[in-house]
Amino acid sequence: MEQLNSITELSELKKRVEMLEDKILKPQLTDLQHIPMLYDWHKSIASEIKDFPDKDSTEYKQVFLFCILILYCPRALTDDFMIRGLRQHLAILFNLSPSHISNLIKNISFYYKKYSKFRNDCDTVLAEIQFRIEKRILELIQRK
Repeated sequence: MEQLNSITELSELKKRVEMLEDKILKPQLTDLQHIPMLYDWHKSIASEIKDFPDKDSTEYKQVFLFCILILYCPRALTDDFMIRGLRQHLAILFNLSPSHISNLIKNISFYYKKYSKFRNDCDTVLAEIQFRIEKRILELIQRK
């Protein structure tokens, strides 16, 4: 009887974990062609934030990369795989090598957890990008 209860409990726990995983790790965006537009939005948003890192700085790029990973591939923030083509799109956007993009991303989760300024910059930019995405979706729906 105890084994049956344990099996049932484990099964329910597994289902809850899978549901949570789907909710947290499901990408919000999938079309990589939108990345240049998102970067334009990032530049616009960053220009309005006081004391935001300089446009040529590594941190400036890392704030954008964090937002892109949250939107396209949240698993990559846990040292998991990055979706096919994402690294290459980012490398082209920044005129860097794909391995340089990997190096920029390597410690991004650590920076987010450890440095409140970096976290606040990421959260501000991400929230505004998500707001603009929602607004754009609503505009497209209303056109139909």
